[in-house]
Amino acid sequence: TKPAQATKSPAMGNKVTFTIKGGMSSYSAAKVLEQCGLVDSAKKFDSYLCKHRLDGYVKAGTFTVKKGVSYSELAKIITRK
Repeated sequence: TKPAQATKSPAMGNKVTFTIKGGMSSYSAAKVLEQCGLVDSAKKFDSYLCKHRLDGYVKAGTFTVKKGVSYSELAKIITRK
C-alpha cells in the first residue's frame, strides 16, 4: 500500500478569486493580492512589477488564481504585457 500523502488544501480551497478595479495602482493591486494570501508582501510584489516594468500594465478584471503561483505567473495574469 502507498503511504497517504498530505494534500495542501481541500479541492475548492486552493483557488482564490479577486478583483482589480480600473485605475488601481500596481501597489493597490498588490495589496489586494496580499489580502487574498497570494503574495507574502504587497511591497515586494509591487517592487517586482516595477523592476520588470509591468507596474503601468495592471489590468482591471476579476481573476481566479491557484494559491502558490510565482510572482512571474501572477504578473502575467494581472498585466497586459
